[in-house]
Amino acid sequence: MPCRFALAALVLALAACGRPAVPTPATTTVPTPVQAPVPPAASPDPCVPGPAPQVASALSGQGEVAFTSGCVVYAAGGPAGTFPLAVPQGGAPVGWSSDGRWLAITSGTPPARRLWLQASSGGPPLAVGLPGTVVAALWSPSADTLAVTVDGPPGVWLVAAGSEPRRRAALDGTVSAPLWSPSGRTIAVVETITAADAAGDTDRIETVPAAGGAPLVQDQGAPGPALYLAAWWPDAGGLLFWQVPLHGASLEDGSWPLQSLRFGGAPTTLAPSAPTFLPPASSLRSAAVAVVTGAGRGSQSDRQLQLCVPTAVRCSPVGGAPGTVALDPAWSPAGHRLAFVRAADTGIDNTLATAADVEAWSATVRLCVLDPATGAVTTLAAAGSGVADPTWSSDGQHLFFTRRDGALQSLWLVGSTGGPAVQLASGGDFAVWPA
Repeated sequence: MPCRFALAALVLALAACGRPAVPTPATTTVPTPVQAPVPPAASPDPCVPGPAPQVASALSGQGEVAFTSGCVVYAAGGPAGTFPLAVPQGGAPVGWSSDGRWLAITSGTPPARRLWLQASSGGPPLAVGLPGTVVAALWSPSADTLAVTVDGPPGVWLVAAGSEPRRRAALDGTVSAPLWSPSGRTIAVVETITAADAAGDTDRIETVPAAGGAPLVQDQGAPGPALYLAAWWPDAGGLLFWQVPLHGASLEDGSWPLQSLRFGGAPTTLAPSAPTFLPPASSLRSAAVAVVTGAGRGSQSDRQLQLCVPTAVRCSPVGGAPGTVALDPAWSPAGHRLAFVRAADTGIDNTLATAADVEAWSATVRLCVLDPATGAVTTLAAAGSGVADPTWSSDGQHLFFTRRDGALQSLWLVGSTGGPAVQLASGGDFAVWPA
């Protein structure tokens, strides 16, 4: 199943506190210009952009939207209309600032990954000056500020348009993608401490105060397993994370425990099998976490949705139907409804060996919306077949999704309660980021 990121299907949302302090320097700033307009640059990436996508006028009614087509990033819906961003090919949108005025994009690969800011009003993108390669970035849910993790030297930085980056933590080991608490007061990261012997590297979970101060170690970890942050608890009392054996060497095995950590306590297993996942989402959308569970690597068999309550360490199956799998869950902005795709369960793991197999299975894929309060599932028939990657519009009234017809992919919009589907763009491989 196509996916916005290389790994696919756990949607969540959830905040911070502390334990023993790790001594670090207080806030520092970078003594270089923060942002400067940069002309379009030649890309070292091996991708070749295709023709510009054909964009329908209906896209302009959805507010600011960013989407990728092939290896080019486009902004749409703002005062400047639809335009390609002059960043190196292969750029990936991070998302929009809380007021929709700025789009953050990363481009390149380590050790040359960079961060850019693009105004929705148009103009050239601004390159952000940071002292190292960008690991990842995430907008605060409560301010127009990015948390950015950097390697070389490793640390956590805050970035806002028009201001110099501010360092919030200097760390000893490599650092993961940042994860904001729902209040925007704290940032969680995983720091990897390289082993001096054969015991294996150690991942530990730390929280960093956005206003400044020393990081707090929330889980010391142990040599061997890799930890991947998933989401904050809705009451700010803990975090969810995945524990992957052999420090990530078993990522392709497709079955990793989702752990729930109450600050001050020990982790417990929330879901015994969370085979694939999306990148973290820090803003509060629901007290429950939507998890795709199942065994094996293939997405066409043994995949079901469960809603898990982290504080209760309890999961319940939802949205199931005999002979089907459930994939790509996405919470609505208010957290009251859950979009997902449903498809035929082939009964055999990882069997889509030919193009004909893929086409036959893709023809069974449908877009659905679950009401968790009643358990009712609505199939949005107008969306057609071959759908993937549902993404809610910012007002919660529509769903973006991609649809593949043979070798061609297109971007579509449909009402979340029904009505006709509208093709927004065609001519590329699409992913979308609404403001």
